[in-house]
Amino acid sequence: TVLKIDSKKTEIFQCGDCIAVLRKTDRTIGYTENPVKAASTRDREIKARLLKECHQDAYAARVKFTPILMEQKNRDINNPESPEGYPIINGFLRIEMCQHISFPTDEIRSLLICTDGFLPFEWFNDSKGMQALLENVENHGLQFQMEQIRKTQQAEIAAVFIEMERK
Repeated sequence: TVLKIDSKKTEIFQCGDCIAVLRKTDRTIGYTENPVKAASTRDREIKARLLKECHQDAYAARVKFTPILMEQKNRDINNPESPEGYPIINGFLRIEMCQHISFPTDEIRSLLICTDGFLPFEWFNDSKGMQALLENVENHGLQFQMEQIRKTQQAEIAAVFIEMERK
């Protein structure tokens, strides 16, 4: 995710598995979609099937899953023709697959940029989930949200939260 904030305009250019969630001064919430969700849903289903086939042996399932995942990533990343295709910012970026949003900076009350590991998978692309995420961070802070998510999953996390000062 690329973010530019100046006194007049805020721009968000979103690719990959990061999202932006914002609260406007009128209290409404907006967010970018997670373009990786379809591929992640498919991968979760495959992992569950392989784990069952491997009698709950996580290592054996991972050994079987890794080549499948590599094949899928080679097909899906930056490929608008793939049903589960998604953009990743790298040397082969298909810019038309990315989301670009722009709005007046004075309309923003708060803004959260985070990776997909910072929230439950089910909350992605769901307005109630995005609202719950933003409220957790606004009311309790980034550490609280990280502690909550660590109770149920281990994933890479990065997050930045900005509250705009209003006069």
